Amino acid sequence: MSFIQSTLSKDEKVELIISYHWWIWFFPVVSLFFISVSSGVSILLTIYLSLKIIYTEQGITSKKGIKKVGIISRNTEELLLSKVETVEIKQGVLGRILGFGTIQLTGTGTSFVLFDLISNPIEVKKQIEKLIEN
Repeated sequence: MSFIQSTLSKDEKVELIISYHWWIWFFPVVSLFFISVSSGVSILLTIYLSLKIIYTEQGITSKKGIKKVGIISRNTEELLLSKVETVEIKQGVLGRILGFGTIQLTGTGTSFVLFDLISNPIEVKKQIEKLIEN
């Protein structure tokens, strides 16, 4: 028994039940579609970014700073320590709070190597400067 029928008075009867038009389902279906598509895109983007992080290598050898990025293709940045002019730290408010930052090695001319989102950038800078001095 429906709510309407259960509320009828003694001499009252249901004359018309009003139903929704199919259009009422348009926005829920469209929303579901976009949520599904965006979820799929989000999953693919998460996988891509995770693989990019896993396959990125960055470090300092006894002679150079080197960074390699890429899963299938490969891009490298290298700078000889003997050519380094400055070692800079770039660190925003969130980086200061959480202890991460970017180190930029700048060489002669326009060459540079960026080490992004690294832990303890001040300590890393000190170690790099120590290697450059030796």
